[in-house]
Amino acid sequence: MSRTSKLVSLSLATALVGCSPSPQPAAAPAPGNTAQTAIGQAAQNAIAQARTKLETENIKLGQGNGININGSNRAASNQPLAEITPKGDFIVDGKTVAVDANQRALLLDYRKHVIDIAGIGMAIGVKGADLAGTAVNEALASIFTGKTDQVEKRVNAQAESLKVEAQQICATLPAMRMTQDKLAAALPAFRPYATMTQDDIDNCSKDNGDRVVVRGPSSGPNADSDSDADSDSGSAAAAAAAAAMPTPPVPPTPPVPPVPPKNDFASMACAFQRPISLALDTRGVRTVRFDLQSDDLTADAIAGGATVGGRACASSQASLDSMKVEQQRNGDVLTVRAWHTDGFTGRSNISIGPIRMSRYSVMQLQARVPDNVTVEVTAKSGDVVVRNAMRTSLDLGSGDGQLLGVRGDAFAKLGSGDLVVDGARSLRVLSIGSGDAKLQNIAGAVSIDTMGSGDARVASAGSVEVGTVGSGDVTVGGIRGNVHVGTVGSGDVTANDVQGDLRVDTMGSGDVNHRNIGGKISIPKKNED
Repeated sequence: MSRTSKLVSLSLATALVGCSPSPQPAAAPAPGNTAQTAIGQAAQNAIAQARTKLETENIKLGQGNGININGSNRAASNQPLAEITPKGDFIVDGKTVAVDANQRALLLDYRKHVIDIAGIGMAIGVKGADLAGTAVNEALASIFTGKTDQVEKRVNAQAESLKVEAQQICATLPAMRMTQDKLAAALPAFRPYATMTQDDIDNCSKDNGDRVVVRGPSSGPNADSDSDADSDSGSAAAAAAAAAMPTPPVPPTPPVPPVPPKNDFASMACAFQRPISLALDTRGVRTVRFDLQSDDLTADAIAGGATVGGRACASSQASLDSMKVEQQRNGDVLTVRAWHTDGFTGRSNISIGPIRMSRYSVMQLQARVPDNVTVEVTAKSGDVVVRNAMRTSLDLGSGDGQLLGVRGDAFAKLGSGDLVVDGARSLRVLSIGSGDAKLQNIAGAVSIDTMGSGDARVASAGSVEVGTVGSGDVTVGGIRGNVHVGTVGSGDVTANDVQGDLRVDTMGSGDVNHRNIGGKISIPKKNED
């Protein structure tokens, strides 16, 4: 990644430090620095709001907040949440630490360094966004002029100028570290958060494909403003983390046979392609987390597995170069991130009169992970298959997902894609949107918190608990225990071959059909008002 890209990462991440989602009036741009394109102006307004938040709200440290330089996690993630207020107060775990005048002055100086670094990144971020807007406009014009090469050279030349400006961030770090060290010496409560080292400063200027970011609590590698996954306290990954206790022995599950891919990636025409190969450092790891955008993943849990392979496929060399697969270690969690530095993923087809353009940038990843770790996957629109994991969670947007032969607990969250879970000790589905779910061969309980318009089928399970049924239908069969549905909306519930009780708490306009219920049946009257 270029230093320009590092600064974009910084500007986006710092916008989240100590900020709440409430809107703030945008500050007026400095004279001569007004963005010239719609994209640049939108970025300028958003960054102005973020700058206002940084100056008026608390700066946060610990719990994932802090400095991350070239992949070196300096976020004091194991420490309680600490905050530096605009008045120079220091708060740790919700309690204000007593400080004298000298300590307060150092706290304010350290806070100013953080804001200044963020400001540099934000200013360059506006210029980068403006450059992107210019590139889009000129690229569309070049369709008719045929001067695409000239456009690319001109845009690349302008991008090079941003690299020089990006070096300003690295130049500010020595002064920040000096203030940090003085503050740590004067205020013992701050010492656990003084994590910047000389190595961080030396590595800052290395253009080695890593990045410099100041992390806020929700500024993960793929934090996007149009995604609600990061703000959902009941996300699939969080649910799996809460269950990260040692797994009791369970009967071994036979390996699941290979599943044919939904799309034949191998036969897909690629103008530009390259193989993907990454050796994973899984020593001492308890969780392997995959962070995906619109790419496909097949992950197999096998003894000694520690690789990610596959292929990258793009419509241009620039798009191919933008595709990265990286790993980052944080304690016993290994995160594998597949991302696109140019921000484009998937496929896009554009037609302007007789002119048709196709752009694509996709990766298909084939991973092997150890069979004694939790596998967590977050995917926006890609297709995901996880096989034979000890424990797993899947947070899926519009792609399709399969969790097969899970030897422990499974967690899932489903948007508009389809989900198949075949084999698990227990299963909790946090939500089903408009996608359909087929859940079978679950040894213990199946729990579905919320259903929208999608349908769910549960076959061969210990028990079934459904919170709310919207307009979708629920069909259950071969249940060894009880079936309980909280609220039925306009969808239907069908229960067959249930050895225990069948209970429904509240009925809307939907129907409940049942056959061969071994226990008690409790179904209220319909409420169609």
